[in-house]
Amino acid sequence: MKRNFLLISLSLVLSLLVVACGGGGGDGGAPVDMTKYEGNTINVEHPKDWNLDSMDMFGMAIIVASGAELEAEGFMEAATPGDFFGDQGGVLIMSVPPELAEGDIGFSEEDMQEIESEPGVEVVKKGDITIDGAKGYEIVAKGKIEDMGDEEIGVHIASFQSDAGQVVFMGISPTKDMDKNLDIFDYMLQSIKFAE
Repeated sequence: MKRNFLLISLSLVLSLLVVACGGGGGDGGAPVDMTKYEGNTINVEHPKDWNLDSMDMFGMAIIVASGAELEAEGFMEAATPGDFFGDQGGVLIMSVPPELAEGDIGFSEEDMQEIESEPGVEVVKKGDITIDGAKGYEIVAKGKIEDMGDEEIGVHIASFQSDAGQVVFMGISPTKDMDKNLDIFDYMLQSIKFAE
């Protein structure tokens, strides 16, 4: 009897240690299996089965992550973000240095708040955020959003400012995977860290 109690106690202690150390599949908070991208300006976690591409242009870093095969430079040629990501959805992250981020680059709090005034758009979440110490604003919405494409989509847009400049995060999902992708986008945004 004492031996069984000792084995059960030992098993419970080991189980608690595994959970406390984050064993058994990461930190448990990720919506899917994630991997880490480490760039020159920012690091971010993204789904392991997504493709990731990045490029630097005039001091601005652009990162694109999606289930589709996409190249970061293709974003500049797309008519709308929705057209670029198509039926797979994905995330675009831009890190804009201070000298280029002076003034409004189209992702101010006021720009994002205009989304909620569009007819048929449901705002899921909005407000102030802090990402790795940088303060900013985010909006999560569903519906047909002007300038984002012709279809109903889910978006998670955030903009935050650090000493290194402004970071813009834009996640876009088609309706078929909207709730799953919005969870992924939120996790990715919260995972962003500034490179040292």
